[in-house]
Amino acid sequence: MKGKDKCPLCLQHIADPQHIMKHYNDEIGTLESRKVELERERTSILQKQKTASEKLKYFDNLERELERRVSKSYQLNREKKSLGDLTTERKTTEM
Repeated sequence: MKGKDKCPLCLQHIADPQHIMKHYNDEIGTLESRKVELERERTSILQKQKTASEKLKYFDNLERELERRVSKSYQLNREKKSLGDLTTERKTTEM
């Protein structure tokens, strides 16, 4: 770091050349701490994303099942109506 009067990371002017190396090492330590913090945050976010994806998959499956049941219910109601119509028609022809 000889001949330097600025920190290579933050470009802060440092008057005493002997302090540049200490400041530089402090900056590196700060960056390393921030890196560790961001890695922890990333891990937490990835876990939350995985949980959300699993919930989404569950609810998608649940939605499909409900749609299937509703469809069967409509089909059953149509068949009941058709049967009722046939029963009514049969009664009217028997008279």
